[in-house]
Amino acid sequence: ATTQVRDAVVQAGAGTVQGDWLVLSKLNLTSLLDGKILRDAAVRMSFKGVAGMALRTSPTEISYRCALSPNRHLSLASHNEFTNTVVHFNKQVKLEPDFDLLAEHELVMAAEEDLISVWLDGRLMLSQRDSNLAQGRITVMFGAYGSDASLLPHVRKVEYADLGGTPTTSAAPALP
Repeated sequence: ATTQVRDAVVQAGAGTVQGDWLVLSKLNLTSLLDGKILRDAAVRMSFKGVAGMALRTSPTEISYRCALSPNRHLSLASHNEFTNTVVHFNKQVKLEPDFDLLAEHELVMAAEEDLISVWLDGRLMLSQRDSNLAQGRITVMFGAYGSDASLLPHVRKVEYADLGGTPTTSAAPALP
């Protein structure tokens, strides 16, 4: 979905392409799959900087957002798009003080039945069961956080997969 995401962000005026990187300058919401509804899905993003994304805006407009902040916290929250508020949970984990925000990292979010999970660089970091996790559209929301221009999200690759069922392990879902 890299080309689709780049085109949507640039057309929205939310970022520019600089070499291999899409550099986001403000919040952008990109729906993937032309509105197709999926039950279980995963999105993988290669990025550097301070980034966030949301997965799976459901018919009730609840999304599940993860974000890496300038103070090296990774968070996962259930968010109501209509009221712009956290609705069911807000969890976070502090990363190591030497975590390099300017290095390239991989972020994976997966929605599987009633479980939303986040992996950073292949390691499960956060997960939460939520009975409100209904089937929904894969929607990726990229956020630009902080005022330091060097920390603006730089995105190299965005991929998604229809998982089509429940995995049998807690390993990061395999994307094509």
